[in-house]
Amino acid sequence: PGCSHPSLVPINTMSSSSAFNADKIIEQLKAHVEELKKTVPEGQDIRKKELDNFVALESRFLKQRESGNVGVDWDKVIPLSDARTRSHADLPVPSFDRTRELLRRLVVLKLNGGLGTTMGCDGPKNGIVIREGLDFYDCFVQQIQHLNTKYDVDIPLVLMNSPATEAFTEQGLKRFENSKVGILNINQQLFPRIDAETYMPVAEKVDPKGRPSEWYPPGHGDVYDTLLQSDVWESLR
Repeated sequence: PGCSHPSLVPINTMSSSSAFNADKIIEQLKAHVEELKKTVPEGQDIRKKELDNFVALESRFLKQRESGNVGVDWDKVIPLSDARTRSHADLPVPSFDRTRELLRRLVVLKLNGGLGTTMGCDGPKNGIVIREGLDFYDCFVQQIQHLNTKYDVDIPLVLMNSPATEAFTEQGLKRFENSKVGILNINQQLFPRIDAETYMPVAEKVDPKGRPSEWYPPGHGDVYDTLLQSDVWESLR
């Protein structure tokens, strides 16, 4: 359930595209978000950029909604033919020097924003033990450390956290402080949830803690925007 917005005319999400005015909704959306920006806490200007990204994302959705082009047309999705695929066994094996050259340009980025509550875990899913007492973090670090040692490179591990996993991750990764892997953290963006009828944000102010009832991380596809806007990106270039 969303908050009421008396100044906005509710829009039936099932109405025909001819009655759906995306430009009008986007105009209202931008005005609403500008008011939200005024509540951003001091020193958290990144939240203003996140709100701009939210407007861009919802505006794209609204335009697609207006055109009727929403979702994937699965009838047009077909698997690649055998003629366009190659077996891993048939790929050429690069030389040691070529491999090292490529690895020096490699960054391993893992999603780390989800909690494993449905699987009996009270922390990030990557903290679930998967074999011989090792969790996903152990496997990430061991694999990268092997390459760093064998090829004399410095491949970093970047984790994209969410507000739900940030504190858990910071505490849990202390055990890797003496490993030969540099671990960097980026924090996923937070977007406001929207009212199902008005398409406006239900939040009345920016919440530093991102209350789940009003804010959400926008999903795995957000990984590139999050990386590009982080301080970590500059250190990797």
